[in-house]
Amino acid sequence: MSTIISKTKNDPVALKTFFSSRILKRKKLSKQSSSRATYLLTMDLSNFTGEFLEGDAFSIKPVNDPLIIKDILSILKLDGQEIVKHPKTEGSLPLYKFLQTEANLGKVSSKLLTLLTKSQSETQNLLQTLCKEENKFEKKAFLASHDVLSLLETSVPKKVSPQEFTETLLPLLPRFYSCASSHTKQSDSVDFLISTFEYKTQGSLRKGLSSDFLCHRAQISDGTIDMQLHKNTRFQLPTDSSTPIIMIGPGTGVAPFRAFVQKRIKQNASKNWLFFGERNRVSDFYFEDEWNFYVNDNNLKLSVAFSRDQEQKIYVQDKLYEQRKEFLKWLDNGAIIYICGDAKKMEKDVKKTIIRIFQEELSLSEKNALLHFKDLYSKKRYVTDVY
Repeated sequence: MSTIISKTKNDPVALKTFFSSRILKRKKLSKQSSSRATYLLTMDLSNFTGEFLEGDAFSIKPVNDPLIIKDILSILKLDGQEIVKHPKTEGSLPLYKFLQTEANLGKVSSKLLTLLTKSQSETQNLLQTLCKEENKFEKKAFLASHDVLSLLETSVPKKVSPQEFTETLLPLLPRFYSCASSHTKQSDSVDFLISTFEYKTQGSLRKGLSSDFLCHRAQISDGTIDMQLHKNTRFQLPTDSSTPIIMIGPGTGVAPFRAFVQKRIKQNASKNWLFFGERNRVSDFYFEDEWNFYVNDNNLKLSVAFSRDQEQKIYVQDKLYEQRKEFLKWLDNGAIIYICGDAKKMEKDVKKTIIRIFQEELSLSEKNALLHFKDLYSKKRYVTDVY
């Protein structure tokens, strides 16, 4: 899964410089019975001149699926060799190249909708109605339920110039991946943990753009992939290695914590507690052997939650509540809580659980429990990288 890392003002050079990389290794971690495929990718850093830390991320420029580009060009009756001017850089390039690397084909812009109101198709009247000011909510819902190809399939323009078409497309933005390995473990490469996914748009099956590109379409050791470092200064290990850390990272949110633990072991820091969750133990226990090795060496305390392995679903916050007394002992000893993963539900549920623990175990009112939590946050002892 890709993450979104806020840009830092402390590293302007890294934020502007892409370098060429390639996939060195690609290993499927999830088993055949898993409901989704998850891969560990090792990316080459031989052209990278900077330094990354645990908690940092790299952005990758994905490439659009050639089959989708082919269908779009066919509908528009274009061959892709037409030269167009990039709307932002004003540089000239073939239309196919623009669609391949510069255009977001997964989302529809208002400009494209307006262009297609002149399409003379069966949906022309509908599009014209949607573009009226009083229908802005209906328009928003329509845009969200279509991609460029599905819209063109039902609203074929009678004639559109290549340049006019390119100027209606949204830009293709890089995808961000947390470093799943420590630079102290491997300095000439970096690992990413990526789950692929599929979804439907107007009845047609689509694949996640960047995950499909990296896990399936990009060839190992063949060609170049543009990457860029993004520092994440707010999600870093404590400078004092004796400080205990509690890591909560279900799914691919566990990626940065693999890097954390690798670095901590190099520092001889053994007070590391990881809460990991996924759907099924048999098919989705990423890095199981590695975690168990650390546990057996007394370098890691591990709590796992596999939501689909029993009738009643169990999540990381449930395991946290089960271990609430031990959790408070770690906090009393100065532990920092790190959370990575889903922001919409997981992080909110973990926060509620922590506040509940404060209420019940410390005999605090809801108001005082919240103040206790805010104190952790203000002291940077509750740190998140959520998306």
